[in-house]
Amino acid sequence: MTKEDHGESRDEMGERMVNEEYKIWKKNTPFLYDLVITHALEWPSLTVQWLPPSCKQQQDIVKDDDIDQPSTQMVILGTHTSDNEPNYLILAEVQLHDGAGDEDGDGDVKQPQDKMKP
Repeated sequence: MTKEDHGESRDEMGERMVNEEYKIWKKNTPFLYDLVITHALEWPSLTVQWLPPSCKQQQDIVKDDDIDQPSTQMVILGTHTSDNEPNYLILAEVQLHDGAGDEDGDGDVKQPQDKMKP
């Protein structure tokens, strides 16, 4: 076994360990947080900035009488890449429910079948 082979197996072990720790964290998130939203990105994001609602979004909130509709928030994510790849900003929309349909407190909003869209 060469040094390179040993280093690769060490990297694989480290990756497996990170994956196991992530699984444990994800299993315990309902006990730690009210809401957790995850989305896998190609590069990690060290910068996250929630943006204030635009004038149009504020008007939509005032006009919207349907409580079951999620609110949409804008967020900026900044990537942290290797030196070989350029960094960039991601402008994303996040839909948040108010939790009114969460009867059992597990964070999942239940919707009646007739309101669900395929």
